[in-house]
Amino acid sequence: MNAIQDIYELSPMQQGMLFHTLYAPETGIYFEQRHCLLEGKLNPQAYKAAWQQVCDRYTVLRSDFHWQEADKPLQVVYDAVELPWHEENWQSISTDEQKRKLDAFLLADRIQGFQIEQAPRMRCALLQLNETQYRFVWSYHHLLMDGWCNAVLIRDVLAVYASGLTSGPTGQKTLPPTSLPPTRPYRDYIVWLQQQDETGAKAYWQKVLRDFDTPTPLGIDRLNVQTGEATEEKGSSDYLQKERFLSREFSADLQAVAQRSRLTLNTILQGAWATLLSRYSGLSDVLYGVTVSGRPPSLAGVESMVGLFINTVPLRVEVTETAELLPWLQALQQTQRDRETYSYSTLPTLQALTQVPSDRPLFESLLIFENYPVSIETATQDLTTDSAIGFSLRDAQGYEQTNYPLTLVVIPGESIQLSLRYDTQCISEAAATRLLSHLETILSSFVNQQSQQLSQINLLTGAEQQQLVEFSAGVSHKNFAGSVSQQFEAQVKQHASDIAIVFSKNEETLDEETLDEKKLDEKRPDEKQPDEKQLDKKSPTDQSLSYHQLNQRANQLAHALRQSGVEKGTRVGICLARSIDMVASLLAVLKLGGIYVPLDPHHPSDRLNYILTNAQAEVLISTTEIEELLFSELSISAPLRAEKLFIFCLDKQSEFIQAQPT
Repeated sequence: MNAIQDIYELSPMQQGMLFHTLYAPETGIYFEQRHCLLEGKLNPQAYKAAWQQVCDRYTVLRSDFHWQEADKPLQVVYDAVELPWHEENWQSISTDEQKRKLDAFLLADRIQGFQIEQAPRMRCALLQLNETQYRFVWSYHHLLMDGWCNAVLIRDVLAVYASGLTSGPTGQKTLPPTSLPPTRPYRDYIVWLQQQDETGAKAYWQKVLRDFDTPTPLGIDRLNVQTGEATEEKGSSDYLQKERFLSREFSADLQAVAQRSRLTLNTILQGAWATLLSRYSGLSDVLYGVTVSGRPPSLAGVESMVGLFINTVPLRVEVTETAELLPWLQALQQTQRDRETYSYSTLPTLQALTQVPSDRPLFESLLIFENYPVSIETATQDLTTDSAIGFSLRDAQGYEQTNYPLTLVVIPGESIQLSLRYDTQCISEAAATRLLSHLETILSSFVNQQSQQLSQINLLTGAEQQQLVEFSAGVSHKNFAGSVSQQFEAQVKQHASDIAIVFSKNEETLDEETLDEKKLDEKRPDEKQPDEKQLDKKSPTDQSLSYHQLNQRANQLAHALRQSGVEKGTRVGICLARSIDMVASLLAVLKLGGIYVPLDPHHPSDRLNYILTNAQAEVLISTTEIEELLFSELSISAPLRAEKLFIFCLDKQSEFIQAQPT
């Protein structure tokens, strides 16, 4: 207790991050990692001492987090903590080996993570590459601070380092105190938060979130094959990152549009993201998360404080197709200004104002616009060019992980950087790549057609538009008046050896336990079409047929059905699980000129009975398993079954079908 300097509550964002970290500790969520190249004449001991002194300077870097001993989570500030420091000498190995070791080191550092209950949650490593080059790795938990603080800390470290070199002996483990200006403790921000108008904030957000009940779907997320729901198993996420740099010319055009229209670049990107989500989801009312700096201008000295100030709040946008682009963007900018007043509200509090269940996220995507007033490069430019420093800082790179399936980070500059971080359990690499292309296309439409309506905004890339032209040119529907089955046969002639259908046997099964209870399994298969990469990587349980093979199977089944009485106009019920045989049955009935009546085996027996009776079906294509289930309780009346309905079970008739011509 003698070592404790202060105790106070967590900020709302800290509380949220602490919850997610404790909920899924193995995921590495909110782990922040920065690394850069230090080039020149570096004094490692003085550099380490400078970092330690800066760690001593800011209270949040000396804080511990406790949540089990009190009603509310608390952060405890200690008088002093020792910053973990690691050094390695890689001068004796090749450049390629250094690259491999660096990748392995960074990965191991991320896997190690942090013990939440042990301060400090920050560590540094200095890896010497040669006499004049070091790779510096700096890791910390996001609970401590936000990206704004990076430049503040690096600037202070270099200032302390320069002061130490000029006022003390080389090789020292500690540095004399510097004349850095005093800084306010993070506690002052917590006090400011506790003084805000919660009643006014609640009224504002109630108006914004009124009647919102369903998170905006991404429209590109993979579905779990067995459940039909997005994969969200705790600890199963694996995040990847895709980056795209807009050209300098295009970036300059976006900046020019913003200036002429009195818009911020942030507003233009927000509008493009809202447009993309609207097109992907098919909804005009979209909602996604945005981060705000959270640094109130009314708090003096807030720009130089170190801590976690950012907050994540929802942004709800009405994407009206008839709205004109520029007025719509200007209204969006005003919405963001209004929101800033109450941007300190916590996300759980806001979700409670909606009809979205508490166990579901309020939004699936997050947009982060890094509009830091000072970047690391700008903050260190004067110091690193000063002869007192003796080295330069370059090639800065970073890694971070959130708990959202999709996060877009926008970094403004001469070439605007779009960094897309996505959960591979939910989103494929191909979908992420297309998304970035579509976003760039939307931004291009914003630049070139500013007087247009939102309905005229183009989404497809030039290559995709050309694909549409080629697809349209493939078959002339005006000159082809044949039936569906004849059009299919035309495709057989053009693409006989191409894969026509792929089916995973595990996708649709009747659960044995529910069969015993005379109930059908309600599971749904993944209805998304496989892409080419998936076709190349079929699992051992997958089946696939070419157009030629599928046509042969349909022809054999059509011959068998004809001998069973199916002809032009015959109504044929098809009650099959999703399978290749189901598709072949549809084609077979059409080839005979019959009328197929689709029956979902997952539906209640009474409903299936009603459909069969009302449609006056004469033949039912099914399987023994489904037939027994349907007739076990005499769901279909005996007279109908005996007099009018012929049951054609594919498994019983398999040898008969195989004997038919193809």
